[in-house]
Amino acid sequence: MDVLAVDIGASSGRVMLGRFSKGRIKLETLHRFPNKIIEINNHLHWDILSLFEEIKTGLKIAKKRNIKPESIGIDTWGVDYALLTNGGVLQGLPYAYRDSRTKKAFEDTLKKISKESLYAHTGIQLLQINTIFQLAAFRKQCPALMNSADKLLMIPDLLNYFLTGRKITEYTIASTTGLLDIKKKNWSPGLIKKTGLKRKLFTDIIRPGSNVGKISKKISSETGIECNVTAVASHDTASAVAAVPMDKKENSCYISSGTWSLIGVELQKPVTTKTAMKYNFSNEGGFNGTFRFLKNVNGLWIIQECQRIWKSRGKNLNFVEICAYAEKSKPLESLIDPDDPVFLAPDDMIKEIQAYCKKSGQKVPESIGAVARCVFESLAFKYKIVLDSLNEITKTKIETIHIVGGGSNNELLCQLTANATGCKVLAGPVEATALGNIGVQLIASGAIASLDELRKVVSKSFQIKKYYPNYKIEN
Repeated sequence: MDVLAVDIGASSGRVMLGRFSKGRIKLETLHRFPNKIIEINNHLHWDILSLFEEIKTGLKIAKKRNIKPESIGIDTWGVDYALLTNGGVLQGLPYAYRDSRTKKAFEDTLKKISKESLYAHTGIQLLQINTIFQLAAFRKQCPALMNSADKLLMIPDLLNYFLTGRKITEYTIASTTGLLDIKKKNWSPGLIKKTGLKRKLFTDIIRPGSNVGKISKKISSETGIECNVTAVASHDTASAVAAVPMDKKENSCYISSGTWSLIGVELQKPVTTKTAMKYNFSNEGGFNGTFRFLKNVNGLWIIQECQRIWKSRGKNLNFVEICAYAEKSKPLESLIDPDDPVFLAPDDMIKEIQAYCKKSGQKVPESIGAVARCVFESLAFKYKIVLDSLNEITKTKIETIHIVGGGSNNELLCQLTANATGCKVLAGPVEATALGNIGVQLIASGAIASLDELRKVVSKSFQIKKYYPNYKIEN
């Protein structure tokens, strides 16, 4: 059985073929394309139209290969949205969450709605990038456009709309907005009213695994692909967590490691205690009625930005080369807090790291290896801090960490994480997000019976690397 997964992150996207046969999933990248934030009039946006063209290119490649998928699913990052006019026309390019306009809106909104009330109602980590604060900023910045908007769609829902013509919101992506009632798992009319928004903006919410509809005749005619579009766990982390090969018998957590590091556990019920709020944990929707109790940590974005700066200085390095430099550098010479606001969207990440170290009285990293080592060790120690908080809140003792996503390929970071936390680290699969996307489609079709079975299939289909504190790799 063949299905297609569209997996788009903050720096790249891909259209992937998932082939399920004899109890195993095989992945193949059909089309890979870049994604980047673009700056227009001092504001940051996503070029969503180019992304949709890339999706269509992927479909055309599938047709050329004579692939006949049963379905297709789309996942992307969370919190960002688009607005449509009454006629269903896109109202400008979506803003990117790193745009600075949300800082004041965050402060102003929390004057109207207390942090305690907002957290109790939504269970969502209070971050200025959340949709609720983005909308508050846009409403103040462009009131006429806000008033003329007819519907709001999150990024994966917008792409589903482009494919099918149907306007819906998938549950896991809706849970990142800060506008969802955590108990009712639906939009909160009270919060919508308090933030000055219109209820009619928000579409019906559907569960992951639901059928969105068929690819429209126009898109089918253009690409040659005819199939259903499935609403997968369309927040990329929700898809990644669905594919984490966790064993119910182990005390484990996951780190979905990419541009962001999302560290958490899978729960059947949300946790909105004072302790959970104090440590700023999030209760995001998961597949099959679960909750992703997690914390967002600024992740490999930091090293990606360093890589960009090194390239501008004439050093075009890949991540393997960067890690090699870091491994040769002295350990524990300087550390940063990855979540300090100065690292959210600086012009020059390396200068910000150096300034932070100088200000805090540490040795200033100068070389490529020293800067990279500082970043990787800082991430590992941040994971340790978050893990300690997670143990305290859930009253458990986590012994195993599953690292999935791009960061699972980083042997140095995986070993540093094992060393810092004292936990066994199981790294892989790298393509967990695409696998979760594919897995939800297979469950929806009946080819795989359950989430537990999907995880067993993933374990059987892909190699997992093991790391132990202060020990070498074991395959």
